[in-house]
Amino acid sequence: MNRTTGASERVRDSSTPWVVPILFGALVRCSVTLVLFHRGTFYADEQQYWDLAGSLLDGRGLALPYDFFGGYMKAGEPTAYYGAFPVFAAGLRWLTGSHLLQARCLLALGSWLVTANFLARYLRLAGVKGHIISLTLWLLALYPNLLFIGSFVMSENILVPTVMVTLYLGRRLRSTGSPRTSISLGFAYAIAHLVRPNVVGFQLPHLAYCCIRRRWRTGLGLLSLCLLATLIGLAPWLIRNQLVFSHPVLETKSGFNLLLYNHLGHNKPILQEDLAGPVNLPALSGLNEAERSIKCRDQFLHEILLPHPGQYLRLSLVRFLRTFALSPMSVPMPRPVVLGMSALNAVFYLLALLGGVLCWRRRMLGDAIGLCLFTVLFTALTNGAPRFRAHVDPLMVTFAAVAITARAPVGRRA
Repeated sequence: MNRTTGASERVRDSSTPWVVPILFGALVRCSVTLVLFHRGTFYADEQQYWDLAGSLLDGRGLALPYDFFGGYMKAGEPTAYYGAFPVFAAGLRWLTGSHLLQARCLLALGSWLVTANFLARYLRLAGVKGHIISLTLWLLALYPNLLFIGSFVMSENILVPTVMVTLYLGRRLRSTGSPRTSISLGFAYAIAHLVRPNVVGFQLPHLAYCCIRRRWRTGLGLLSLCLLATLIGLAPWLIRNQLVFSHPVLETKSGFNLLLYNHLGHNKPILQEDLAGPVNLPALSGLNEAERSIKCRDQFLHEILLPHPGQYLRLSLVRFLRTFALSPMSVPMPRPVVLGMSALNAVFYLLALLGGVLCWRRRMLGDAIGLCLFTVLFTALTNGAPRFRAHVDPLMVTFAAVAITARAPVGRRA
């Protein structure tokens, strides 16, 4: 009786029905997308993504038809500012016949389905109990940051599901040591780097975590296969940029962003006090976009980081806190609603922190904890904004679910 009952309970736990929360999340995501579209809401870089996609489909290449960012991006000049995401956006625009609403809905739905499915698969492989996985999916379906960002044609809507796929494949590689899984993981990382290279620095530590249980020769072989697959996936884009800019770069915005977000934009009031106000961009005439990024990065180093390291670190602390703010919404909301959502946001992050500590103490989800810490540090040192934490939001929702069910067993160590 005990063996039969235990076996049936394990089967029921491992096959927890996730269809209902996933379908519910799809309905909510599409509903929010429709509401924001009919209210005429745009967010962040969506307009530039859409215009670059149109230029590519019209045969004009990856180039904006107008100057942008004060002439940093020049009309008609080839660009790699946004990485390769405009290429993905062009495919989406072609599939939907340039109908923005259809493109938003298709991307929102696809992003949600892949994210939820592979997050659940990853958590099951990591040994998390079925009831925690179900609660995670229900919470994720209503999570405001991803609901808002997920309603637009944004690079995060490919990055988030791709990161969930890399975590799942990493767990499979850790448990099976399959060369095929290592190659698949490498190509998944290539897609993530092409869309938004926010997790480039995490790939090697993640691979080490996945291969550490193997003999050193086997582990080194799996790691090499993964890196080779990543390089093959990135090669066409890197070759294109070498031919266009004489630099094999993934994107051309990093230097500009370092200068922009430490002198202008969101941080202007703070920096006017700390660093005596904004500075002008360096002379950029006669340079291609990659060279402009390098020159901006050099100016950041020589005018901000090296002369003012203390102020820069203080600003990084402010960005660290801003990372956990609500998404900046262009939809006006009553002040009581904003205050209520901010309070819920604070409670959520306290739960996520508690759940992360519980997982750490129980030696569970080490790869998820590592990715969250890496992302928070990376975002604090560059530009703290809610959209830049989007790819770890599903993991923080998981930690919150662990905290809510703290009295119940989380699962096995893995």
